Amino acid sequence: MLLASSTRRSVSGRAGAEIVHRAPLFAGRHVSQLHWGGGTPTYLNKAQISRLMKLLRENFQFNADAEISIEVDPREIELDVLDHLRAEGFNRLSMGVQDFNKEVQRLVNREQDEEFIFALLNHAREIGFTSTNIDLIYGLPKQTPESFAFTLKRVAELNPDRLSVFNYAHLPTIFCCSAQNQRC
Repeated sequence: MLLASSTRRSVSGRAGAEIVHRAPLFAGRHVSQLHWGGGTPTYLNKAQISRLMKLLRENFQFNADAEISIEVDPREIELDVLDHLRAEGFNRLSMGVQDFNKEVQRLVNREQDEEFIFALLNHAREIGFTSTNIDLIYGLPKQTPESFAFTLKRVAELNPDRLSVFNYAHLPTIFCCSAQNQRC
């Protein structure tokens, strides 16, 4: 999913305004955890991420050992962006893998490069991310106990610090279905 630059600017601008608007509600309090989630934060470019982190630091007091986490979509990130995130203070990484079975990935429009996922997680460790997480989803179209066992085996080889497993929620009114997905 590629966002138009005008959409990214709008999202970044609104998030920045929200940071400034909400900060007074937390005056005098220290932040011990920050999580950028939803799988899409890295659709913003490096400058936009830096701007938002600068606003957060200017408007909130972070503990020296704060956990600063970001969720990424492995289809939409490059290694140099990971370097940038680490330089901005992110120390926890969560990756939405969902499943390693190619047929399942194709049916849910989540095709991704397995080798790159391994490289991304290894690079995160090398540059100092202190915690890594993999998100999986069970109950996806065409997923079987055997195919999910294969996914779990691959995740075990990745050896993330954490594993989050969610059940599939079919929401055809929100998400467009692939033509191959028989559950639409």
